[in-house]
Amino acid sequence: MTARLASLALMLATLLPGLALAQTEQILTPSGTAAFDRVGNSVAVDGDRLLVGIPGDDQAGSNAGTAVLYEYANGFWAETATLIPPYVSDPQGAGYSVALDGDRAVLGAPYPNSLGGLAYVFDRINGAWVFTQALTATPQAPGIGVGWSVALDGDRVVLGTPGDDTGATDAGAVLVFDFANNAWTQTAVLRASVPTANSYLGFSVDVSGDRVIAGAPASPAASGTNAAYVFEKTANGWTEFILTDPNGASADRFGHAVAVDGPLAVVGAHRKTVANPQDGAAFVYEQIGNPWVLQAQLDGTGSHIQRNLGYSVDIEGSRVVIGAISTTVQPQLGAAFVYDGGASPSLTSRLGPSDGSQGDLFGYAVGASGPHVAVGAMNKSGAGSQTGGAYAYTDGPAVPFLLAQDAITIGKANALVGSLHANGDLTLNRQVQGYTGVYEADLTATGAISIDRRNVIDGNVTAGGALSVHPTATVTGASSGTATVAAIPLPAVAQVTPGTQNVTVTSATQTLAPGAYRRVRTEAGSNLTLTAGTYDLDRLQLRPSSVLTLDVSGGPITVQTATQLLFSRDVILKVTGTNGPDNGLSNQVTFRTAQATTLSIGARSFVVGTIEAPLALVRFRADVTYAGQLAAREIIAANRTTLWQHGAVPSLTTPSPASTTLPMVSSLTAPDEDVLSVAPNPLGDRATVSFSLAEAASVDLRVFDTRGREVAVLADGVFPSGAHTAGWDASVLPAGVYVLRLITPEETITRRITRVR
Repeated sequence: MTARLASLALMLATLLPGLALAQTEQILTPSGTAAFDRVGNSVAVDGDRLLVGIPGDDQAGSNAGTAVLYEYANGFWAETATLIPPYVSDPQGAGYSVALDGDRAVLGAPYPNSLGGLAYVFDRINGAWVFTQALTATPQAPGIGVGWSVALDGDRVVLGTPGDDTGATDAGAVLVFDFANNAWTQTAVLRASVPTANSYLGFSVDVSGDRVIAGAPASPAASGTNAAYVFEKTANGWTEFILTDPNGASADRFGHAVAVDGPLAVVGAHRKTVANPQDGAAFVYEQIGNPWVLQAQLDGTGSHIQRNLGYSVDIEGSRVVIGAISTTVQPQLGAAFVYDGGASPSLTSRLGPSDGSQGDLFGYAVGASGPHVAVGAMNKSGAGSQTGGAYAYTDGPAVPFLLAQDAITIGKANALVGSLHANGDLTLNRQVQGYTGVYEADLTATGAISIDRRNVIDGNVTAGGALSVHPTATVTGASSGTATVAAIPLPAVAQVTPGTQNVTVTSATQTLAPGAYRRVRTEAGSNLTLTAGTYDLDRLQLRPSSVLTLDVSGGPITVQTATQLLFSRDVILKVTGTNGPDNGLSNQVTFRTAQATTLSIGARSFVVGTIEAPLALVRFRADVTYAGQLAAREIIAANRTTLWQHGAVPSLTTPSPASTTLPMVSSLTAPDEDVLSVAPNPLGDRATVSFSLAEAASVDLRVFDTRGREVAVLADGVFPSGAHTAGWDASVLPAGVYVLRLITPEETITRRITRVR
């Protein structure tokens, strides 16, 4: 069975509500790719290996083509080999189609017209991938398109030749090769029992044991068969069964994509009218006895809007994946739909590119193997037009954004996006008058959950213990207390073996290579860059106002510390990829600490990445911005924190390295009297306090008596630019002198106020 998959990307993909699994996304960009390479024109995946076809690659000649192999380990796909076929002609387009099974790979190269096309077999021998044999038709015939589609299962290779003219012009055929006596031999040519012109049998192919499926989608402008053929090898030769759509039309392109695994087959018809022309659909068939029975028509959910669903398909076991390319004239980015359940499939996730654009043709190729789903986008711009791209998605448990072994306590957060879970109690502190804390999240705890005044929870709340919701708080979803809530284990963090070298970064910018070090420390105002790989340290200390650049253009970065992980105040972390700074790649950065019991993220810091600190109390100080995923013993977030899960805000900006100013800080207008004023002053029972902001800002506005005791909170939250007012009721206070204090991340202003009776 061939699994056609596309290269992949890393961040959270969109899941439908209620699913138990989440997919991580990894964008794979083969090294050295250029414009018109068409990365992801084809893909194949088997187990933890992924093959990406690049038919426009020029390494062996103009459009000679190649394919790049990736292997999955420790949660990431790494590029491990490049398969370059022997140079035959210019162009040949090797990698236009690919197949992969264990230690064997096949690349289709349909362009050499004089030869009728070729396919190249590579085998992994003694740990290295080696070209072993070229396959073509016997006899050769120009224009038949050998390698337009390829499939592989063990010692059997199947090649589609949609331009074969035997019996009728472009009726198409399928070549079967078997491996015996250390060589590949053509053992069968499969054609329709009634060849029909312009049917293009072999436009798509797949193989599973003694079953071969071939699509005959016909041209929309011609009257072809528009079917899929299942051929099965028996003692008496190959038998034929024809699959059709009982409600189909000749222009549906039924058979444009096909896949088979055991007794289940999937056929795509990407131009089928469902609600609108060219919505597209895919059909699941099951072999019951001798006949194949149509079990399901899959056409996604919601409005279709011409998305060309069924442009690509794959099946493995009970999982079906369907690509929907959405062309440049269509308003969607493309998607891949994952169904589970075999002959009774149900939609379990819809995958979309985290960095996609219209016209990328995301969904051009898809596939599945085990927990992995891959999607190709051969028209994606990168190094230039049609560079192409590939995306890999891997199932995993749905880990909450904030996960604590004991308790979570959130202060007056500016914003919070992502699910929270505590294996203990969860507390949301009160919000002040004039500001509402909004949490786009589901909250769960094995213990009690307390939601204080003026908090808004846009999600569900489930407590294993008591649930307390203040009358002024809002929960938009379902809420329940004394419910059954299972504990979620924290990720295990292995002990690391640090090195002996200490590294101290002073005012100069320094790049540190992956490896083992004892202590890595940045001095105030310094700049440190880390590159792809793993860093094993005893401790990492980022001192005030330092900048840590995480360059993931070559792959993910993992920083593992034995005893200490320290982020001081005004620290900036920024992620940069192949296209420059991009904090949407935060999930390619991981910090782990095996033994640290405290982790403080200093005030006004900007931090990104996954943090795993199972023994630590993690404390976010005031005005911190954090994008990532956190698991710790206990989590406490102070006032004015802004917390986002991976991928929730792909456009999250990084402060300039020349400044520690963070997003949403104020720039107060001058002079001061125009910024903060009180009227009347002296006041009787009530006064109006006015303040003005040049930009959106986090604001703390309070009143104190002469002994420094807080007597009123007038504002505490984020306010837009412009003029604002707050009322102060002083009727219960004695006559005397009071101090009004306005704090923003940039400065503090005070005013003296006199209360008279």
